[in-house]
Amino acid sequence: MLGLGLGFGARGGPPTQPDLTSLAGWFKGDAGITAPGNSISAVADESGSGNNVIPLGTHPTLVPGGLNSLAYMSFLGGSFEALYNAAFALG
Repeated sequence: MLGLGLGFGARGGPPTQPDLTSLAGWFKGDAGITAPGNSISAVADESGSGNNVIPLGTHPTLVPGGLNSLAYMSFLGGSFEALYNAAFALG
């Protein structure tokens, strides 16, 4: 699960659960993924903000049941792999 948000505790303290309402996006390896042939073509934003993403460059790969029997998105390879949404673009 990849969430865009921070959850830090007080200085020197344990980390705290982030406020999920402040997330710009929440992307899970086991939900909202369009991946024909395990090549990811779109990922739905599970935060409810509607910031869905699409691959930019080489498509990442969905690995179903790969990590502790949970699906995950693999961004391996020598070429550029990223997920893109214009709302996250800088500049």
